[in-house]
Amino acid sequence: MTAIPGVAHGTVGVPAATDRPVIDRSYSYGLMVKFQDVAAHDAYQIDPIHKEFLKNCSQLWTRVQVYDFVDPPAR
Repeated sequence: MTAIPGVAHGTVGVPAATDRPVIDRSYSYGLMVKFQDVAAHDAYQIDPIHKEFLKNCSQLWTRVQVYDFVDPPAR
């Protein structure tokens, strides 16, 4: 997924071994993708690499949860 133009950074991980009531442990794997800007995010959604990933791998999950967020403004 990091080969898609406009992706600044991406990583895959599993839930941390921390244990606090506020931690969401309802997932097995997480994908974090940071985009250069909103236009890059929008282009990612329709990029052929992303579409091929969905086609080949969507049977591997039962649920997708998305958290979109932006960096806070510089002070």
